Amino acid sequence: MDPLIWPFALTIGLGVGLAIVLVWAIGSVQRERTRAAVDWGRRLLAAQEEERRGIARELHDGIVPALESLELELQRAGSGVGTGRAGTLAQQLRTLSRGLHPGILDHLTLVDAVEQLIAAESTDAFRISLEAGDLPELDFGHRLAGYRIVQEAISNARRHAEATQVDITIEPAAGAIAVTIHDNGRGFVVPPDATLASLGLRSMRERASALGGTLIITSAPMAGTTLHAHIPVVAPA
Repeated sequence: MDPLIWPFALTIGLGVGLAIVLVWAIGSVQRERTRAAVDWGRRLLAAQEEERRGIARELHDGIVPALESLELELQRAGSGVGTGRAGTLAQQLRTLSRGLHPGILDHLTLVDAVEQLIAAESTDAFRISLEAGDLPELDFGHRLAGYRIVQEAISNARRHAEATQVDITIEPAAGAIAVTIHDNGRGFVVPPDATLASLGLRSMRERASALGGTLIITSAPMAGTTLHAHIPVVAPA
């Protein structure tokens, strides 16, 4: 055997070894960055939800009862000024309170909470269907993200897309949950991610991203809109 072969083979071997170590190191850094980003996203969502919870509690326990009491006092005084308005405002604030923090998520599964949302939002002119698979047990953060994405999609379909039908699918997907929402509304041209004009669309994508997931938007004028969220429920290795 040519004596030059051994140094050449050794050099090649060292080069391959260094390449493997470099690839492993880059992958390790990327995995650590992914874990850090997901952890930061979860902490941010938790902080935001705690702030929402505090505002909702103040509305529900403080301002709403005060308005209801004011309406009773106006009624007893026989004053026609403001009678009924305080009660109407109290109801609006109570609805706002429920929207800020959906308390049903504290003791219901994601599917049960979405079923209640559908029952509240469906009408003869705005139909909503749900198909759900056997989901793994989800923590509050994942239940909240899934619920908020569905809630925002329903709101967009009703208010902006002028849809009459929304079809929702929630199912397990290999260590993740997949949420697909399709409406038959007027659709739109989907802009690049960085220029998403809708605060609602951005918030849905940020909720999925904060948990290491993705949100894909497919739409076209007069062709409806489909949102597909893929949210991992298993921490990245």
